[in-house]
Amino acid sequence: MLRYIAMSLVSLAVVAVCLVVIVWLLRDGEFGGEAPLLLADAGRAIEDTVDLAREAQTGLELLAAQMSGAPQARDWTHIDGRIVRAVLVDANTREVTIRREADGRVFRVALTALSKADRDYVRAWLSRRELQP
Repeated sequence: MLRYIAMSLVSLAVVAVCLVVIVWLLRDGEFGGEAPLLLADAGRAIEDTVDLAREAQTGLELLAAQMSGAPQARDWTHIDGRIVRAVLVDANTREVTIRREADGRVFRVALTALSKADRDYVRAWLSRRELQP
């Protein structure tokens, strides 16, 4: 739990630093030809931070589900960009079964059809389930 909270705080700090650097570069304009390179580095740092924040969100969602004892609805993203709010019902290493929050309809979806964040969530859920007696 503390690991995910710490990751979230570090992610926010990195984003703040990147934004300060970008504003500084744009305001002063003293770097000439180097400014685009520095901005590209800042952009990559922001992308990395977003990835860390997604991992932290996954951990916090698992923690919330574990603490409440009840399944928690979350946004599931298909690799084509479609998003559905649903509860994880069951999963294995190949597919996931989810129940759509809007109408209760149950779907089985191949893990390969889901976003990386969703695949990570399912892997963490499976690991946690294996540890339970």
